[in-house]
Amino acid sequence: MPSSRFPAPASQPPSAIVRRWFNLIVKSREDLALLTTLEQGKPLSDARGEIDYAASFVEFYAEEAKRPNVESVTSHLQNAEVEVWREGSRPGMEAFMGLGYVCRDWA
Repeated sequence: MPSSRFPAPASQPPSAIVRRWFNLIVKSREDLALLTTLEQGKPLSDARGEIDYAASFVEFYAEEAKRPNVESVTSHLQNAEVEVWREGSRPGMEAFMGLGYVCRDWA
């Protein structure tokens, strides 16, 4: 039985969740571009470019989620090395932040 100190492993790795989100954006590209055009009066080609740009952020963070963020820190002890592992608590939060900036005009 896992200790309550540590979270249970996710049913899907975070990268798979964010990658699925990317695939949904790409699949819905034309619909999203049309919505952007109708809401803002932009040319359809510009709206497609915005969708592609926003999707690129999501794809980037899907790939980043695969890699551990490890940093070596100097220890106060001789001949000792300290590693700091940073793990995201919520998959895709960085992607949400980036996408929010790119798609701020969608709302």
